[in-house]
Amino acid sequence: YHRQLSATSLATRKYRRYSVREYVLISNHNCLHPHKLVNLHGYPSWWWNPHLGGKGNSSLFSKSSPERRGPYCYLLAQVVSVHFEEDAQYYTVMREDDRERQRADAEWMEPIKEPEGLEAAKTAARRGDDAAD
Repeated sequence: YHRQLSATSLATRKYRRYSVREYVLISNHNCLHPHKLVNLHGYPSWWWNPHLGGKGNSSLFSKSSPERRGPYCYLLAQVVSVHFEEDAQYYTVMREDDRERQRADAEWMEPIKEPEGLEAAKTAARRGDDAAD
């Protein structure tokens, strides 16, 4: 899943700015463990299923609520530095799942808005690599 933007809209679109130590969701960067992927709200697909180790309270959200829907294509990361180029700003982030640092551009980053979503995303990122997908 990738956003498709025309060249003109990409050039004129304004992106949110992020701060050092801020948690963000980054588009899937070759994650080999789908159980670590979360949706735009920070929840993994298994979060609502206690048989798969989920901790989500399904009474808080209906099955059709956005918090429970995919796509599940993001990983949790934390901004470690902000860089400035002539025409752009970019970030170095540290992925929460494998602690690897990588470049991230704002167009492929999303803010994590709710504390519950952040905790769910942290749990997903730290889930063992041998967990059932």
